[in-house]
Amino acid sequence: MRAVEFLGHEINLHIGIGEAAFVAVVPSDRLTAIPTRGETVSIKPIGNRIHLFDRHSEENISLG
Repeated sequence: MRAVEFLGHEINLHIGIGEAAFVAVVPSDRLTAIPTRGETVSIKPIGNRIHLFDRHSEENISLG
């Protein structure tokens, strides 16, 4: 866990796997505990809700 952003109805979890960076947007009511920076977390992405962006252009490449 690199960072946690509280946005009221949802929480952005900034996650790193090696050099890759991800942001998991989670509804606040779905978390049983708020993770802290440096903590190891497990996530299970929902396939049709994943958005991928090009690192350089920041273009959404998941739209095909």
